[in-house]
Amino acid sequence: MAESARKLESRALLEPHSVASSTLTSVMRGASTAGSAPVVAAAAAAVVIAACLLRRPATAVAFAAVAAGGVWATPLKSAFDRPRPHLWRGVAHLSSGSFPSGHATQSAALALALLALAWRTRWRLLVAASAAVYVGLVGVSRLYLGVHYPSDVLGGWSVATLWALLVLAAARRWR
Repeated sequence: MAESARKLESRALLEPHSVASSTLTSVMRGASTAGSAPVVAAAAAAVVIAACLLRRPATAVAFAAVAAGGVWATPLKSAFDRPRPHLWRGVAHLSSGSFPSGHATQSAALALALLALAWRTRWRLLVAASAAVYVGLVGVSRLYLGVHYPSDVLGGWSVATLWALLVLAAARRWR
């Protein structure tokens, strides 16, 4: 069973790679960078600082806690120790584990934190649509670049969603 799932995931990676071009690769590298730890941390820090300046410390703490959900990817990678895909040449072979995708986890945690922040505002739909595009592009970029299997990306999104729900439930209970 596991072998057939691995073959199915490998085929799912080869399909987007079949349309590879230098332009698309540049776009996908940019999307991948947008989900990297430094970019996500900088964006989260900017929102936390803004919340503090607006004298909304509870908002700052809840936002920071949800956005920090991406840190769960690192210990989980070590625990699962799943090797990364090696399906074609020219892909940067990373030494860390594959499951879950840290980029997927980090970008989803940031997007969910922003959505929670905007949920009761008129900006909710715009933030939701933008978050979906952002998270989707980061996830697809990790597949296109050949550094993750689809289940790695889905796992990262799941970790971030579970973390966001736990933090938001705790914040609601605390208030």
